[in-house]
Amino acid sequence: MDSDQLGIGFVDALRDDRFEVMRADALRSLLIVGVIAGALFLLLKKKLSENLVLVIAGVVILFDLVSFDMNYVNSDDYVTASEYDNAHRKTPADDIAMKDAQAGDHYRVYDLLLNPFNSGRAPYFHKSIGGYHGAKPRRIQELSEFYLFDDNGIAPIGRENIEILSMFNVRYVIDTEETGYVAKENPMAMGNAWFVDSLKTVSSDNEEITGLSELNGNQLAVIQQSQKELLDLTTTHADSTASIQLVDYDTQRLVYRSSNTQEALAVFSEMFYPYGWKATIDGSETPIARVNYTLRGIKVPAGSHEIVMSFEPQVVKTGSKIMLGSNIMLLLIILGGLFYTFKKDS
Repeated sequence: MDSDQLGIGFVDALRDDRFEVMRADALRSLLIVGVIAGALFLLLKKKLSENLVLVIAGVVILFDLVSFDMNYVNSDDYVTASEYDNAHRKTPADDIAMKDAQAGDHYRVYDLLLNPFNSGRAPYFHKSIGGYHGAKPRRIQELSEFYLFDDNGIAPIGRENIEILSMFNVRYVIDTEETGYVAKENPMAMGNAWFVDSLKTVSSDNEEITGLSELNGNQLAVIQQSQKELLDLTTTHADSTASIQLVDYDTQRLVYRSSNTQEALAVFSEMFYPYGWKATIDGSETPIARVNYTLRGIKVPAGSHEIVMSFEPQVVKTGSKIMLGSNIMLLLIILGGLFYTFKKDS
């Protein structure tokens, strides 16, 4: 059979399959319409009571929902509890990388046992960079391809990409050696946030991503001119006693305590996302800028402060208001119907 014949056969099989699906759905719909129509006909003939017709309609609706949903979620989509609990095998290296997190620290792990940006193994046990999802943040993808991959796949860890991993607060790198699985601690991990001592100001995304090759711990941050103007930032200075500590962690709320003798740019090891994240310093809202191509930056005045970042997307607020209004309208309609029925019966 040549390729043309194979193509025609495939199309014919696909057409037949879709016809069978359409026929089955049409028969199911016809059955549902027939049952409902029959119940209404018997109601008009006073052979059935209103309550019984409502019960029949409810059963038919439930049957329709369940039978349709079973096409997408059924017993084949579930696994046993033991399969779920052992979806990924934990190694001794994972135990080492988890010990600080169990003590309350917040950091990330870079797992080289599999492709760290196409595997769900590391996120199963750790806070990690990478992981698997069909839709990846564009800037993370670009940054990883630029610094963490080479022509042969995952790039070996060197001076440039260890700075990238460090700004993402990667404390442990899990890898294999002749002795087995190992968790290598990264002494350069920057922590959850830090003050920087100098700025490299650039004018484009290309300059920003290439400028990251000059990172040297907390000595430098790379920022575009537009983001610098957003913060009204002219200079930054971090003295030897400057510090920022993450004191409360939640997926939608992060609380930090900071101390610095001079005004400075604080860099936070969190993904910059302008659609919902807000920051306050001692209760007063302050803008968040994008620094180091992917991270968040805030101008922090001299002194000791409480910095709070919270996720409050406007779409959720708007949706909540619409839902509240809809629920109130539905309640009023129900109460009005009950009042009308009671008044009519009286």
